[in-house]
Amino acid sequence: MMQGRRVDELESFFNRYTDVPREVIVKDDLLRLGLGFTDRALEGLKHCRVKSYRLFTYDKVKSERLISKGELFKAPEDIDFFGGPYNLRITNVQVRNNPDSPYQVDVIDGRVLIVENGNTIAEVKPIPAPNYYSKTFEDGSKYPDIVAMANCVAFATVFTICQLWGEKEECKFCDINENVRQIRKHGKLTIPKAYKPIEQVREVMEEIFLRETNWSGKRPLAFIISGGVILDKLADKTEEDFYIEYVQAVKERIGDRWPAMVQVLARDKKTLRKFKEAGVDGYHAQLEVWDKNLFKILCPGKEKYVGWDEWVRRTVDAVDVFGEGNVTPGLVAGVEMCQPYGFKDVASAIKSTSEGFDFLMSHGVGVRYNVWNISPLSALAGNKPPPLEYYIELDRAWCETWNKYRLPPPCGFGPVGPGRATTSHSSYLDMDPVLCGTR
Repeated sequence: MMQGRRVDELESFFNRYTDVPREVIVKDDLLRLGLGFTDRALEGLKHCRVKSYRLFTYDKVKSERLISKGELFKAPEDIDFFGGPYNLRITNVQVRNNPDSPYQVDVIDGRVLIVENGNTIAEVKPIPAPNYYSKTFEDGSKYPDIVAMANCVAFATVFTICQLWGEKEECKFCDINENVRQIRKHGKLTIPKAYKPIEQVREVMEEIFLRETNWSGKRPLAFIISGGVILDKLADKTEEDFYIEYVQAVKERIGDRWPAMVQVLARDKKTLRKFKEAGVDGYHAQLEVWDKNLFKILCPGKEKYVGWDEWVRRTVDAVDVFGEGNVTPGLVAGVEMCQPYGFKDVASAIKSTSEGFDFLMSHGVGVRYNVWNISPLSALAGNKPPPLEYYIELDRAWCETWNKYRLPPPCGFGPVGPGRATTSHSSYLDMDPVLCGTR
C-alpha cells in the first residue's frame, strides 16, 4: 500500500465498497477537500476554461488567498482525471480552490498530475477553453461572464444576486451575494449590472450552440437560466416573467434541439404550466435539505415565503407538468451534518436524506445534489466537511433508489455511469447502475 493519510483512507474504502466505482470515491474526496495548484500546474493548464464564479464561489478559501499565485484568474473551471495507480476511468470534477488541500495539481516529468503527499493519484486531462471564451462585447462584458460552461451545460446566471437578504432570509450555506462582491472587488466580473442583457445572453447562446466548434468532446447538451430569488419584481417583471423572457429569447435563436432548464422558487401548477408553455423543459426548485426542521433553520427565507410542506407539494405537482426526469430539485449534500444544527453521525444523516430520495423519486422527481462546499463567506464557515464515508453512502442510496423507481436520467445532465458521466459537482451520476444494490 502506498503511504499517506488520504491514500490510506481511499484504499481502505476501495476495499470496503467494492460495489462503488473507485472514480466515485476519489471524486467525492476531491470535492470535499478541494484542490491546490502549483505554479507549474497553473502554467500547464493556462489554455483551459478558467473558473467563472458564475453563481457561487465553490472555493474553500477567501479570494485574498488566491491572488499571489493567481488561482483566482488562472485555475480551471473543472478538470478530467484518469489513470494513475488505480487505473481510473476518465472522470470530470469541479475545481474548488484550496491551497491547503492534501490534493495538489502539479506537473511532473511533463505530465499534469493530482498528487497527495508525494503519491500520484491520477493524471489530469486539461479541458481547453472553447473559442468563445476569448470574445468580448463592446461594453467590456466577456462572453463567458454572460454564459459559462459548467460541464456540458451552458450556464447563464442572468440575475447575479439574491433578494433573500441578511441573516433572517439568506440560506446559511449560500454565498451568492458575497461571491459577487468578492469577484467585483478583484475585477474578476466584467458585467456592469446585476442582471444581464437579454440580447447578450441570446448572442452567447447562439455562439455556443450554433457556431462554436472547439469542444474537444465536451459539446453542450443543454442550457440553464438561473439566478437569485426575485421576491417582488425585477426590471418591472415578476420572477417567472423575468426568467421566462430569457428562455424564450434563447429558444427563438437556437431552436428546441437542446433542453432549457430554469432554477427558481417552487411555484404552483398554474405558474409551472406558464413555464412549460414558454419552452422550459427542466424545472429546478432547489429544496436544499430534506429534513423539515433543518430546512427552517438553514433556509429561513424559503421557509418564510413558501415553507417546506408547500415546497415539497409543488415539486411533486411539477411532475404532472414537466414529466418524469424533468423535475430535478437540488440538495446540498452534507449540509444536514452542519454544526451546531445538524445530525452528528453519518447514519442519521443518510437515513434522513435517503427517506427524501425515496419519497421524491416515488413521485417521479429526479432529485439530485451537489457536494456541500463550505464557503468561508457563508454563515456556516468553519464547519468541517462531512466524512468521506457519508458521501459514498449517499451515492449508494441515490443510485439504489433511482434503480428502484426506474427513473430516467435527470434532464440535461448527460449519461449515467463511471467514465461516462459529465457532471462535475457530485458523484451520483458516476455510479454504476448495474452494480447498485449488489451489496
